[in-house]
Amino acid sequence: MYKFSLETVLNHRKQREEALQKEFAILQKELFIEREKLEMLEEIRRRNLEELQRKQKSGASVSGVMLYDNYIKQISKDLEKQTDKVTEVEGNFHQKRGELIEAMKRRKTLDRLKEKEWEAYRKEFERKEQIFMSEIAISGFRSKGLGKK
Repeated sequence: MYKFSLETVLNHRKQREEALQKEFAILQKELFIEREKLEMLEEIRRRNLEELQRKQKSGASVSGVMLYDNYIKQISKDLEKQTDKVTEVEGNFHQKRGELIEAMKRRKTLDRLKEKEWEAYRKEFERKEQIFMSEIAISGFRSKGLGKK
């Protein structure tokens, strides 16, 4: 019966790959959410800049314009923080993707080795089976007296 000598290592690598796939999926979702937040802040900033321009054209009070200006400055700070957050999550995402790719390569290497060993085992088994069948045929031939002259 064939048993792959590195089966426990292969199982460990499969488990590690699965764990990395889960972590990667979590980071992928987090990156999507953080990018959505960034887009939302950019949209809020853009709308408020447009509103500020309308107010300035319509002759709004200085205090009203300053209020909008302060609000836009705060949104710009939030936007900067969110940009940093997206950059950080992107870095983690790319790092995790690299780890996952490496784990997949290591597992596939063992999978190929297992396949090669299985193929060699199967060929050797077939060779031995053929030898055995030939010996049975020869012994049957001799026992019937057909092999005597």
